[in-house]
Amino acid sequence: MKLLITTLLITLVMVTDSVTSAFKSGDASKLAAHFSNSIDLTVDEVEGVYSKAQAEQIVKKFFDTKHVTGYAQKHDGKKEGVIFVVGELVTKAGKYRTYYLLKKEGSTNKIHQLRIEFDE
Repeated sequence: MKLLITTLLITLVMVTDSVTSAFKSGDASKLAAHFSNSIDLTVDEVEGVYSKAQAEQIVKKFFDTKHVTGYAQKHDGKKEGVIFVVGELVTKAGKYRTYYLLKKEGSTNKIHQLRIEFDE
């Protein structure tokens, strides 16, 4: 049991580290690798439930137009089997608050919800 919990924690850290890296580099395909097949997505004024491929294109357009200059994870937590992570994305257009939810899908955690909203 202890080994299983340790393995799950290591997998979770690997996913959040990879997501952090994708945000820092503005790499939509690296970020989308962690998307569920269907994702609840909010990016600026775009909001809806999209396929993984559609969501990747929306995030790519955002990264391409806003030009990411940095990212920092600010907070994370777990509630009822869902992990949430809050961060700050810095772009040439200003700062954005990020929020994503990870849920277990098979043997890994996938992003089921992602929000990137302007932080005034």
